[in-house]
Amino acid sequence: MNSAQLSNDISNPAQTLKAIIIDDAFDNVLENQIPQDETERFYLDVENNFEVNNILNDLGIVKPDFYDISGDDYLEHLNQLWSVRNYNEDLDQYLNKLFIDKIDKLKELNTICENIIKCGIEIEKVSIEYLENDVDLDIFKRGEFTFVFMDCYLGNTDDERAKEKSIEWAKKIYSASPIDKKPITILMSSISEEKVVPKNYRSKASILEVAFMFYRKDVLKDTETVYLRITALKFLIKHYYKIQNYIFSLSNAADKALKEFKKEIKTFSIDDYSFIQYAKLNVEEHPLGDYMTWLYGSRWGSLLYKNRNLQKQQSEIDKLTVLSPIILHKLPTEYIANIYYTAIFDSPIEPLGPNPFNPQSGLPYLHIGDIFSSRKDNPVWIVLTPQCDLERNPNPEMSIIFVPGKLVSVNDISGKDQLKTDFLLFDNSPFKIYWNVKEFITIKYDLINKWIKKNKLKRDHRLKLPFALAIQQSFTSHISRIGSPVSPPINNHVDIEILVKGLIHPSKPVLRLHEFKKGASISNMRVKGDEKTKVVFDVEFPILLSKIFKNTYFPLLEKLLERNTSNLKVHTKITKQFTAMTSFVDSFFNSFQEFHPYDVPKNGSLKKDPIPLALDFDIKSPLDHFFVINIKSKNELIEIPNFTDELEDQISSDNSLKNQILGVTESRPIN
Repeated sequence: MNSAQLSNDISNPAQTLKAIIIDDAFDNVLENQIPQDETERFYLDVENNFEVNNILNDLGIVKPDFYDISGDDYLEHLNQLWSVRNYNEDLDQYLNKLFIDKIDKLKELNTICENIIKCGIEIEKVSIEYLENDVDLDIFKRGEFTFVFMDCYLGNTDDERAKEKSIEWAKKIYSASPIDKKPITILMSSISEEKVVPKNYRSKASILEVAFMFYRKDVLKDTETVYLRITALKFLIKHYYKIQNYIFSLSNAADKALKEFKKEIKTFSIDDYSFIQYAKLNVEEHPLGDYMTWLYGSRWGSLLYKNRNLQKQQSEIDKLTVLSPIILHKLPTEYIANIYYTAIFDSPIEPLGPNPFNPQSGLPYLHIGDIFSSRKDNPVWIVLTPQCDLERNPNPEMSIIFVPGKLVSVNDISGKDQLKTDFLLFDNSPFKIYWNVKEFITIKYDLINKWIKKNKLKRDHRLKLPFALAIQQSFTSHISRIGSPVSPPINNHVDIEILVKGLIHPSKPVLRLHEFKKGASISNMRVKGDEKTKVVFDVEFPILLSKIFKNTYFPLLEKLLERNTSNLKVHTKITKQFTAMTSFVDSFFNSFQEFHPYDVPKNGSLKKDPIPLALDFDIKSPLDHFFVINIKSKNELIEIPNFTDELEDQISSDNSLKNQILGVTESRPIN
């Protein structure tokens, strides 16, 4: 795909988007950027060039006295030289050596700017000097810029001071922008994110996560990758401002609610607590602390969501819909699972202890929704006895109802019609629970402790009441049911690999062409009412895939072509393979723009753990081998040799390699 095609594909947005590019490469020469001895060497180099000396004289540039020049005068002289770049080709030969680092950085930045423009984004280049002169940052107060691209290092050094300066400007720009037009801040660097961006960069700059991104400059220099990145952002931008406004409103509402909440709880007297205990809880035999936790928790939610502006912003994001698959800027975050966990489970819960109304009895104080577990391959058990019976001074002879559940992968879809809890963190790993209400058990209250000890059970989880009641209602076959919130997509980041099958002899049936660390995410999604497990690839995957084939596999075909120039039949087969593979790479890249998450097949993987995935590329190849995208197992069941290692010697010596590659005339699906 060429640049013109990229531009035509996405350069017609509903509204014109603007980006500002901030980098010290646009500044004049900075202090200490060019050592004085390098400038002296410049004048030594041009000393014997009569024409260049005449040009400098015509421009009014005179060699300074380096033994008696101040720092300010030296910097002024450097900028005088910098200003005459591109004036004369002969002079530029010398200036390019003097300013080589600065010129290279500027060239890199101009390439990045050209790629952004090709995506239909208007840009404005700004130097740090310009920002410093615009004291009130009026350029940002108008809210014209959707994107702010900024170098992680602002200054002529790559140190902490340069990082802090970048953080300072990011904060100023974000703060100066209108509340409803905050830009997306995109940091740039030639170094990887982990090495450059401090973990607290975003928080120091007071920028929301939805408005903060990082791109390596080598990524931004690649036209196709920029195209995919900008496509993803342009698709989401219509939602971005509404989501950001909702977050601001939620944060402000939380601040106001907290003040009011603190004020209210301080007004409760000892008489209030005593009255609640005497008037209500004594009869119900309900512990005061447990009751106040529920009461205050409910009040906090009421104070938070009564905020009118928050209600308004909620109504706005209620209108947001994403009806078609999207290209993801980055893989879905796993953090959402933690939020959902606290929505359906009480966390943390107190250690299992005696009933506070009769501690001498030794009976454990249970709650409906308590989940007892031991190991992941053993059943879990949920308490479904009504809460009122558990809170009152219980009878040791009373039977406690337990319903068993089975822990399965969060991506499992085999029990889509079963009663389930969509998410549970067990030993820091995500699971879902399939409940079997038909195989319940009852245990006498005074035998509970013995049962727990015998089965080595522990109580680390408690479903919140609405979710526990949903299971209880299913158990008791009530006519009505309690609707539970739909679980969010639970994501499991995985490594993926490109495998080639049938390329060499039967003893080496599979080779690993390349491996991508965290190159995909396995997600559970709702598709037409059914739960499906899908594979979501990283946005850079098609670019990397294209490069892997072009750099690794195509050279092999080229070597075979060189050896078979006189064999017309073989030459024709290899040429057809070139055409088939080139067509596939181009079509995969183009189809990725429309991006549909891939189904995860139940069978067909070369390995079984953690989740089988084998997506045949389905290339109508004239050769007897084909390629597979495979999820890499955490527990290697099959040792797979690397493609390049195995072929290094055979390409030059093994004639059977050619026969294996050119053996059969059609591809077959993976077994």
